[in-house]
Amino acid sequence: MKIKCVNLFYTENCIVSKNKAYPLDCLYESCDKFNINVCKRGCPRKYISAFNLLAKREDYLTKKNEYGVLVAYQIDREQITTKVFKENIFFLEPMILNDYHIQGDKVDLKNYWNKILLGSVFDGLSKPIHVNKETYKIKYEDFYKCFKFNIKPYKKTGDKILILGNKQKGFGTLHIDGNAIGWIENKIMEIRNAGIKNEILIRFHPAMNYDDEAFAQTMNKKYNNVHRDVDRRNSILQSISKKDIKCAITYNSSAIVPCIIEGIPTMIDFPHNISKQYTNINTISEINDPNFKIDRELLIKKIINYSWNRQHMSDGLVWETYLQN
Repeated sequence: MKIKCVNLFYTENCIVSKNKAYPLDCLYESCDKFNINVCKRGCPRKYISAFNLLAKREDYLTKKNEYGVLVAYQIDREQITTKVFKENIFFLEPMILNDYHIQGDKVDLKNYWNKILLGSVFDGLSKPIHVNKETYKIKYEDFYKCFKFNIKPYKKTGDKILILGNKQKGFGTLHIDGNAIGWIENKIMEIRNAGIKNEILIRFHPAMNYDDEAFAQTMNKKYNNVHRDVDRRNSILQSISKKDIKCAITYNSSAIVPCIIEGIPTMIDFPHNISKQYTNINTISEINDPNFKIDRELLIKKIINYSWNRQHMSDGLVWETYLQN
């Protein structure tokens, strides 16, 4: 593929958080090496209006080989994709496995990894990317230097069912009209209708501004033995290490990945989640009989393929790889 120009969009989150701006800065540094024109674009508070104005400019719609780069946190990103760059947009998403090397509130920006997807913020809908052997070897070695973990044997005992919620109206629930709360209640009802009486823990998205305690109390009254995960402000890794989890269920949360690595049986409803084919449970009726014949190493290889640290971005490995595709 050819990349003539990239537009780096520094939205409000990038201004507030150095961690969100840093990967854009790293990609900016390496553009010169490949004669890629680059434009840094700031977005005002009402940034969607700014994107709509850009969409009206004919040159954005007709120039070939022009791309946008966006830290994948913003609302209405699908609108941005279709109106401005169509499929020519890179989404940068912080990788959930960063939890394995972050100590407390200390974040090592240089060792922080991002997933980079082209054409869609959803793994299964993004454009496939081939990484050559030399680059993959660099990434593989850097990955395991950074993330010192082993895939744990599957847990075949456990008591609690953990439901991992998405953010209400967030991109993760786009295909269910953003109704993360409704999905949680439907899943609890399915579990109880199947005759499964285990305690259910609801872990709300940590960035979700919602009265999770009141919701959990309502669910407990209706379905019995339902509680909220009081550790939702901690990392998912810290949370699951303290509890006797029987299985973890989500619509489309990346927090399911550490559960898979730690050996907890899992279920994902969204068909285009990167981890979907590496889960053990397809329907609620299988909670007590999960499939343990899953090669989870294949998931790690797929994650490495799409993920990059900040040094890879600064050195030009990202642009080099996409230019070779």
